[in-house]
Amino acid sequence: MSEQTLLAAIDSRGVATITLNRAQVHNAMNGAMLTDLARAIAAFDADPDIRLLVLRGAGKSFSAGADMSPGDTDAAPAPSLPAAISTLVSFTRPTLALVQGACIGGGAAWITACDVVIASDDAFFSIPEVRLGFNPASLIPMFLGAIGPRNTMRYVLGGDRFDAAKAYEMGLVHHLCAPGALDAAAAPIIDALLSGGPEAMAATKATILELAGLMVDADLAARLDAMGDASRESGEAAEGRASFQEKRPPKWKPVD
Repeated sequence: MSEQTLLAAIDSRGVATITLNRAQVHNAMNGAMLTDLARAIAAFDADPDIRLLVLRGAGKSFSAGADMSPGDTDAAPAPSLPAAISTLVSFTRPTLALVQGACIGGGAAWITACDVVIASDDAFFSIPEVRLGFNPASLIPMFLGAIGPRNTMRYVLGGDRFDAAKAYEMGLVHHLCAPGALDAAAAPIIDALLSGGPEAMAATKATILELAGLMVDADLAARLDAMGDASRESGEAAEGRASFQEKRPPKWKPVD
């Protein structure tokens, strides 16, 4: 039986919820999950009764990012991470992320595509791709839009972990709450997002994205994808993946 990578629900108010459902691996994203996410988001966007989309993770974490398991293979071709995230970037209604525990790499990229982000105080974040030896080119515009060039330079080049307070300070997260209180913290924000006229909300969101220059055109997206693909096929990236799987420092890291 195939794994159910997502749980999807709609309440009586038109609030749709997608829950990442690979809790046993901290919701690490494999090809099947990316495929299911892209399909579920597109289906909700096509439903005129949906007023709001909530993205969250089951278990202890939001998402540990890409599934790095050597045995992770998928029967059918999956969308790239940027292609899957683009379905959320272009979602026409408000979007809200609820974050606890690990929010790493691609997991952090997903929340940059949400209009509002709430994190519990126990959440932690990192963007570690350079530590695996490759350039996350397609994700960089998402981080630039969310946390600006200086913070992107610091945390994409550093690849190190930062806590929820730092994520809030940088603007990656809008609201913080106590562990276990995500639903209570989200309730008044969901109410606020349901208070506007649906057509006005959709038009206003589109206007903000256009004026802020946050939509990446097809030519730039293709160029960034090519840069990232070439980097992931490099010898350095192969060493980065091997060091991760073998739980050792990569060969390029100096030894004291």
